[in-house]
Amino acid sequence: MLVLNTAYGRFCNGFEAAIDGDELVFAFGESQAEDAPIEGGDAFLRLANLVKPAGVFAIKTTRVAPGPSGFSAFIDDDIDYSYADAEEVLQLAREFGPLFGHACADGGADVVREPLEAWYAAARVLNFAVRAEATLADPPRAPEDALDGEVVYAVEQNCTGVYVPKPTISWVAAKGFGDAIPEPYRTMLEVPAAMLERSHHPIPLDDGGVAFGRWASDAGFAVYGCLEAPCEPGLEHAAIVMSGADVRRGDLAPGSETLTTQQSLTELIVQQLVSVHLARTFVGWGVVHDDKSCRDVGSVGIQFNSYLERIWYAFGLHHSHGKLGICKHCGRLFSADKERKSTKVYCSKRCQEAEKDERAKARRKRARAEARKNETPN
Repeated sequence: MLVLNTAYGRFCNGFEAAIDGDELVFAFGESQAEDAPIEGGDAFLRLANLVKPAGVFAIKTTRVAPGPSGFSAFIDDDIDYSYADAEEVLQLAREFGPLFGHACADGGADVVREPLEAWYAAARVLNFAVRAEATLADPPRAPEDALDGEVVYAVEQNCTGVYVPKPTISWVAAKGFGDAIPEPYRTMLEVPAAMLERSHHPIPLDDGGVAFGRWASDAGFAVYGCLEAPCEPGLEHAAIVMSGADVRRGDLAPGSETLTTQQSLTELIVQQLVSVHLARTFVGWGVVHDDKSCRDVGSVGIQFNSYLERIWYAFGLHHSHGKLGICKHCGRLFSADKERKSTKVYCSKRCQEAEKDERAKARRKRARAEARKNETPN
């Protein structure tokens, strides 16, 4: 019988994992499962790094449609990614166990079958969230244009907002994940609005405005960050779709105390994604291991229906630490939790040295080109 320890979102049973076609197969036995690595950001970074944005990407199909403040734009499809091979996913599966709890379980046979594609889809959404978080660090551990091409912005003036009455100016940032999200991850993301409202409340601002997030799952999956504020009466109604570069041209200068408009919208998107993945968690009793007494004890706290929920909880705990980054050389995501300095921009010494070597080669190449240019013809 499969027994889920909701304190960790993992089954108590020991298991063996294998690949069968396009599925990860977990066969459970009577032995006790070992704890997966859940501290220090290791779990969510390892899952997110199963995928990587594939080169330079451009905005795909953009639709302008009614949205959180009457007008919005969002991207129908996600960007292109490169994927780790199935053996690398299997290695992670042998440590983590199933991501989706009982969703793919055959209780009678004590077997769980999860599609590889569902693991890749979960990795894509988490990869975006970590990259978005990296742009919020101070100093940022990602370039300011890191999300250009996959987040679209819209601004509307003299409109009626969701929380602020007309006349309102509304800023919206939207990220689309497309509609091709496989089960069981798809069901996890189809969160009723009433359930989300319990976990992510609107945030009042000093100027009478309101900041909030939105999640749409009815026509493709999309997440919104929204800012509404009163505007001067009598202005003409106007609405425009903008790129990240457009937003930055008229934005505030980034500082240690104040987020830019783009960063504020990104912050709301990250918070909303965490809320979506934790919407079905609950407070209750679970069993945790007490290191001092070396025994399992009952503990009250947040309980998880799946290990993916637990992974997103760990990511949420890292929010605003300013310790997540995108490697300047290889593009892998990393954590600088153990770094004293705030300047880490590489995931490893190897990447740091490789980047240094590439810069040296580029300098030598420029020097040779300059020397050829200055040679006097015979």
